[in-house]
Amino acid sequence: MTTDEQRAILDALDAGAGEVLYRNANRRVVRVRRDGGGTLVVKLWARPDVKGALRRLAGRSAPRREWIALHRFRAAGVRVPTPLGFLHVPPGASGETDALFLEDLGDTISGTDHVHRLLADGREDDLRAFEDELVEMTGRLLDAGLVDTDHGLVNTVVTRDERAVRLDLELARLVRVPRLFPAACGTMLGNLVGTYAFA
Repeated sequence: MTTDEQRAILDALDAGAGEVLYRNANRRVVRVRRDGGGTLVVKLWARPDVKGALRRLAGRSAPRREWIALHRFRAAGVRVPTPLGFLHVPPGASGETDALFLEDLGDTISGTDHVHRLLADGREDDLRAFEDELVEMTGRLLDAGLVDTDHGLVNTVVTRDERAVRLDLELARLVRVPRLFPAACGTMLGNLVGTYAFA
């Protein structure tokens, strides 16, 4: 994806194009049509303050960490949306400073809603298969030296073909030897088990 295409999409978003999928105080996620057909998802961060500028300058901003994590997760064999581009944006009226361009997964449901649906439908074998998929995903991350303290059902979506895909990777980090970071690993595993237990 070229920088010119990325900028054209951002201009379209500034003009009101796109479907907002998620919004909070400093981030929004928008589905937008591409000129050549199809759609993609743009994740935008608004961090125009000095702290945000220093993190961008040092290459340690949350959007940059997510961009790197997307590539590391893919290399580890964990399903994530395909990263298409990353761009620092001069803050405009919206205050948005970073944009991440991602594959559009289409209609998905949260991991939590998927568990509810499987339980309600009595699909115990499919629930076990989903649990196995989550455990395998977690093992792949740890084997690759990746720890994500935000790992859990709330940051997992399920596609139409019932495949788990991880989202929201800002907190993931490469530690190389996870066992040297027991607190982070404990938080990661505790979050996964906790979000599952409350599903």
